[in-house]
Amino acid sequence: MLHGLRLFGNPRFTGAGLSITVLFFALSGVVFLSSQIYQFVLGYSPLAAGVRALPSAAALAVFSPVGAALAKRAAAGLVIAFRAFRPARVTAEVPASVPAEARVLEAARG
Repeated sequence: MLHGLRLFGNPRFTGAGLSITVLFFALSGVVFLSSQIYQFVLGYSPLAAGVRALPSAAALAVFSPVGAALAKRAAAGLVIAFRAFRPARVTAEVPASVPAEARVLEAARG
């Protein structure tokens, strides 16, 4: 078996590869269809349609490098939110006189 194909035995790698493939197909479809709408529905010339597509292309080029850092922060935030809002176990360690926020934090710690 080729060395590179062994990576697809890892479900995380395979899932990430498939999701990014679907994402790029969708992005390509949106770019293609928006240019068709500019030209055939709104009546712009090919050059005018390209000029109107520049802001979205520029935004994609500017914000793509920031995406990985935002994804890491969002993933960490989702983990924290999941741990904080999962059903709390009833324990005798936290008395009822403690505010509800502290009980949630205590339950999230496990």
